[in-house]
Amino acid sequence: MATQNKQIIIKARPHGDIVPDQVFETRVVPAPTAADVKDGQILVEVLYLSLDPAMRFWLDGGGYMNLKLGDVMGGYGLVRVVASRAADVVAGDIGTAWAGWCSFAVITTDTFRKVEAPKFGKLSDAMGVLGLTGLTGYEGMLRVGRPKAGETVVVSTAAGATGSIAAQTAKINGARVIGITGSDAKCQWLKELGLDVALNYKSPNFEQEFGAAVGDGLDVYFDNVGGKMLEMALAKLNSNGRIAICGDIGNYNATERYGITNYFQLALTGSTMQGVNVFNYLDGAQALWKDMARLLDEGKLKRTDTVIKGKLEDAPAVLLDVYAGKNVGKMILDITS
Repeated sequence: MATQNKQIIIKARPHGDIVPDQVFETRVVPAPTAADVKDGQILVEVLYLSLDPAMRFWLDGGGYMNLKLGDVMGGYGLVRVVASRAADVVAGDIGTAWAGWCSFAVITTDTFRKVEAPKFGKLSDAMGVLGLTGLTGYEGMLRVGRPKAGETVVVSTAAGATGSIAAQTAKINGARVIGITGSDAKCQWLKELGLDVALNYKSPNFEQEFGAAVGDGLDVYFDNVGGKMLEMALAKLNSNGRIAICGDIGNYNATERYGITNYFQLALTGSTMQGVNVFNYLDGAQALWKDMARLLDEGKLKRTDTVIKGKLEDAPAVLLDVYAGKNVGKMILDITS
């Protein structure tokens, strides 16, 4: 085992876009050893890091992470257990954990989930389709969107890790699904997933194309963007429509937030708007992941990942690639080298 532990530290709050050299710094400290592990704890080595849009919100000190200046950047990843003083966890186990942006960490087992690859899957699925990201899209669509056969469902950032699962979940339930993404190549991938319509929001005619695709109206909008796109969806809501608020990537780096002007459409149509928070779904997560693994094994649920092989120090730059839309599916940094 290595004797040094690299950590990416938050040294300043970002203002607008993240500037890595201003926001982060690398710290090297002695690596923890088995002697540092107390009862109920495990020592883990981080193998892969999950890079997620919500991290920009965490850097502001928001959300459940409550990150402070000087803290190791929070994050979710695939880890290998090096030493354990916890029941049912042994050295060599592979799992997901909230270990943060570091090489090694001592954590409690309430943040660790032992994983095995599904029949036709891979271990990294535990961070994507069979992890919190996939659970957000799957249960968020089912619980908040509640799609029905024949309804029109629109999903923004539909080629992302969460949006792609939400879109496929609606399709599995018989809905007509429109996916919105940021390139023609991603649109092609959405069509390969079986979506009925794929729209590139960078098209100069996007608003007209959106209106034509939606037609008389939409029943469900799964929102990962906020801003103008949310306003467009509100304007096209059918009676008793449902809007699931999952992300706000259009505003995460903004210095001035886009103000929605037509919320009253919810009243006019008798519709609902509800937030999607994956941590509200954890009690039933194991059964949901089992169901999703079955759909994955049966080929009814598809996924792809963007895996970047690099070093821990590359994490800030790879995070910027998420906001630039350079990933299809889950963005993962492989630091095993």
